[in-house]
Amino acid sequence: MPDFGLRHPFARFVVVGCANFVVSFAAFYASYQLLPLGVAGGRGAIANVLAYCAGLANSFMLNRLWTFRAEGHVGVHALKFGVLNAATLVGSTVAVLLLVDRAGLPALAVWLPLTLVILAVHYFGMKHWAFAERR
Repeated sequence: MPDFGLRHPFARFVVVGCANFVVSFAAFYASYQLLPLGVAGGRGAIANVLAYCAGLANSFMLNRLWTFRAEGHVGVHALKFGVLNAATLVGSTVAVLLLVDRAGLPALAVWLPLTLVILAVHYFGMKHWAFAERR
C-alpha cells in the first residue's frame, strides 16, 4: 500500500482511525437498513455490534499491514490486538461508570479526554506490543 507522504506510523494510525469510522458507519447504516428486524427486535443493537466488528477487523488489517508493517504470526498479532482492545474497552467503561454514572461528572467532559487516552494507549500498545517484532 502506498504511503501518500505518510511516513510516520502515527500519521498512518490516524488515517486508519478515520477509515475505521467510515467502515463502521457504513456497516451500521447498511445493517440497520437491511436487517429484517424491527426496532423492538434489537435491530439497532445488532447493527451496532456488526459495525463494531467491521471497524475492528478493518483496524487490525490496516494497522498490521500498513501502519506498523508487522511481520510474524498473524494469530499472535490478532490475539494481542484483541487483548489490547478488550482491555481498553473494559478500562474505559469502568472509568465512565465511576466518573459519570457514580460521581456525576458531565459525560462529554469525561468521554472526550478518555478517548484521547485510549487513542494513545492503542497507538503505543500496537506499536510496542501487539505488532512489535520479537527481539
